[in-house]
Amino acid sequence: MRLSFAAAAFAAVASLSPAGAPAQETRDVQVVHEEKPVYPEAARKTLREGNVVLVGRIDERGVLHDVTPTATTLDQFVQPAVEAAKKWQFRPAMLAGKPVKVVANFAFRFRIPGAKREEPEAEAQSRKPNPMLGEIRIVPADAAGKATGPDGFPLRRGAGERIRVEAAIDVAPQPMGRSLDVGVSALSPSGKVVPLWSDRVTVAPNAVSSTVAFTSPVGPEWTEDGVWRLRFTADRRDAGTAIVWAAADPASFDFAAGMKSLRPWTPAR
Repeated sequence: MRLSFAAAAFAAVASLSPAGAPAQETRDVQVVHEEKPVYPEAARKTLREGNVVLVGRIDERGVLHDVTPTATTLDQFVQPAVEAAKKWQFRPAMLAGKPVKVVANFAFRFRIPGAKREEPEAEAQSRKPNPMLGEIRIVPADAAGKATGPDGFPLRRGAGERIRVEAAIDVAPQPMGRSLDVGVSALSPSGKVVPLWSDRVTVAPNAVSSTVAFTSPVGPEWTEDGVWRLRFTADRRDAGTAIVWAAADPASFDFAAGMKSLRPWTPAR
């Protein structure tokens, strides 16, 4: 169980500067302290596993705010995931040597190492969760698809920018190889849907995860300033929701206020 953006840090790059001037660091958020969630006892006893997808924002001091669940494979996992996330500590993302605020998209994986399953296979299969986001990294990119800012950095609307998405879709292992129809759409603050990407993704035999990577233009359909949702589906089922913030002028956009537009997650009934 770990936050997705702790998996791979954004490579430090040099900003444009006069010859001989020191390079100015650009990097993703760095995790200083991790807190593991408490595994719900009822889920442990029944060998239930799964993921919780959370979103929030990390300010220029590295403080996490507005932790909000967007998806889960089991309702019991949500509260311990949120409580653990609030105890994580970070160093802020850096852009050209200055700390910047960013979106936080992350997931907790609830797994039982070495769990023995002696019950019939049909019963074991009934507990395996549907595909769900396990890792997610979203960065602004140039026309060639190269990252131009840290993970979670805002998208600039109307500037010919692209969005680059790298994700892991966690799946229940199966002995035979298979494939998933994966789709990603952006939902504007007012609910407008902008299709971003779709493809058939191969899952290797006994694999527990499959990777997704693509770039898409931040085109004229991105008409609103605010926090946008990125909804992932796998075989037409919800596979989790991440967020990005986009604005014509990100420096003047009130990101904290934009987070208030997110609809709260509600557990299944």
